[in-house]
This record gives sequence, structure tokens and C-alpha cells, in this order.
Amino acid sequence: MFKVVVADDEYLEREVIKQVVRQIDGAIIAGETNCGELAAVICATVKPDLAFLNCGMGALGGIETASSIRRADKNVVLVLTSADEGNFTDSGSVERIRRLDIAECLLKPARPEKIRDVVLKCRDNAGSASGVSNKMKKQLRFYPDHMMSHEIKRALAFIDDHYKENIYLKNIADRINLSSYYLSRLFKKEVGVNLSQYVLHKRMEIAKRMLEETGQSIVDISASVGFQEHNYFGKIFKRFTGVTPSEYRKKYALQQEEREGVRGKYR
Repeated sequence: MFKVVVADDEYLEREVIKQVVRQIDGAIIAGETNCGELAAVICATVKPDLAFLNCGMGALGGIETASSIRRADKNVVLVLTSADEGNFTDSGSVERIRRLDIAECLLKPARPEKIRDVVLKCRDNAGSASGVSNKMKKQLRFYPDHMMSHEIKRALAFIDDHYKENIYLKNIADRINLSSYYLSRLFKKEVGVNLSQYVLHKRMEIAKRMLEETGQSIVDISASVGFQEHNYFGKIFKRFTGVTPSEYRKKYALQQEEREGVRGKYR
């Protein structure tokens, strides 16, 4: 069960987020409020996986609420929302956002598709995988879109399009007109892991999604994410998640049955 708290003083904004969350498998609304002070209390009580916090909630705004929540919980994913981009971009806010490890900054009114993308990314990163996967997810610390450099955005877009292929640092550096050394440092700074680690993470996350959502064979999934030998893929997948691909698929199917039962209770 992926628990979400929504704190926003605008009723319609809360309703949009709630509606999107309720359409996502395994996600529930664990609490909502229009008040920053109460948001901190709710989060301390229900221990959510994700909290949406609006920057304009009266005496205790989103950043102040995030600070209060973060002191009590280092693991909850925090997303800030605001109708004023200045709340994300002025020098004081940028530094506090980084220090509080804010996952995303959404400019209101946020499109449902964007909200869904944020929730799915956070839900997937909070999965029960162990070993290398869990360690890497803790290391991944993407800058919010408006703070990420143009070069890293281009590098990530290239990986999205070519993850099945052999990707080398120099290839991407040449494409975006940077030295390999500078790209390596910039990538680690803004993404949290080096480029080869990120490519592996990308491949494994896509493989997990395919195991969850399709009936394709493990051999076909292996090839789809760039592995020529499915046995080698199986070894890497187990090292990354702690289980074999077939065990992961079975485990996910059982979790889905449990989630459906939970969703029925909260509808």
C-alpha cells in the first residue's frame, strides 16, 4: 500500500490530486488538509510514502511544512506545489529545496498526467526491491526539472531512447558537446549515480515494469532491455532486486491481489 497525503488550501487542487492517486494501483489517500500545521501532524501519524505540499498555506507554507516533516521522517517523498514559480526559483528557496531533498516542484495548475507521472515514479522508487536496487534508489537524487541543467536533460533523453544499446560516456559527451570528464562530474552531481549505473537502473526498472504488465517471456524481456544472454540478465536482475525475474513476477501478482483487496476498502 502506497500512502499519499495531500496538503493544499485550494479545494479543487486537492480533488485533482486525490482523483489521480486513486486511479493508481496500490495507492491510497491516507490524509488531506488545507493547513500546513495539520499536514505535519497527519504525516507524523500516518507515515505516508509521499506528501504533496502547497507553498501557500497561510502561516506555515509548503517549505516550512516540509522542514517540519523532514525533521521527523527522512524517508517520506516530498513534492511542492505552487502557482508562483518564484517559490521554486529565488535563491533562498532553491537552497532550502535542495537541503530538504524535495523530489519535485510542480507549478499549479498541474496537469493530471504530470501528477500521475510523479506519483508513479515515487511509488516505483518506494518498491520492496532489495540489494543493489534499494541502495541505488537511495543514491538517485534527481534535481527538479527547472533546476536540472540542459546538458543532463539531453543526456537523460538520449538514454531513454537508446537504453537497449551499448551506451558509453564519450558517445553522449560528444553528442552534447561536453568533455567526458565534465559530463561525468555533472551527471553524478545532478542524478546521484554515475552514467553506467543509471543505465543499468533504467534497464532493470523497465524489465520490472514488463514483468508486471506483460506476459512476455523472460528471454524476450531480456532482449528488450539490451541483454544478449538471458542467463546473464537473470543474474544481474537478482543482484539488483534480490529475486529472480520469475520470482519477481510471481511476487508482484500476489501483491496485486492484496492491493485490490485494500482498494476495495478505501473506495
